[in-house]
Amino acid sequence: MSKDPLSSSYAAALVELASERGELETVSEQVGAFMSVLRDNPDFRVFLLTPSVDPREKNKVLDTVFADQVAGTLLDFLELVLSKRRQLHLESMLEEFQSLYEEKMDRLRVEMVSAVPVDEGAQTGLTAALSDKLNKTVILESSVDPDILGGLVLRYGDLVVDGSVRTRLESVASALKNTKLGSELVHED
Repeated sequence: MSKDPLSSSYAAALVELASERGELETVSEQVGAFMSVLRDNPDFRVFLLTPSVDPREKNKVLDTVFADQVAGTLLDFLELVLSKRRQLHLESMLEEFQSLYEEKMDRLRVEMVSAVPVDEGAQTGLTAALSDKLNKTVILESSVDPDILGGLVLRYGDLVVDGSVRTRLESVASALKNTKLGSELVHED
């Protein structure tokens, strides 16, 4: 999936500014919290992202609600985005910021999907093995999907490692469909 150049530019600028001000970790935590607020409050999200609402009104609300809770760097960034009427890109800007932050901190989020919950010891072992292999601090995010039947599916960046039983069975089924049995060979012209 290609990145939105506008979102990437704004996110990179926020990373650079927060780094210069020594607030990178703080801003990252606050970006995560702000994204949760957007996700958990549909009315606020609609208000903030609706183009027909005057950006000055949005900025007043941000100042009133968040001035004491977020770093000036993040608040200034949010107000700039809204003033420039780039609100429809805001969520992708913040997601890209988080990706750039984790890259800068040498972290990698790995999504692990399993058919049943994986015990903590196995997750710790997998995290350590992946960290060694990838030379990054791996943050493992696990979820359960019974449809994969067994095994694991790992996703990080643009890479998918699919070791699920379902995929293996589909591969065997496909190979069997394409295999001609002895009786089929005799009846071919």
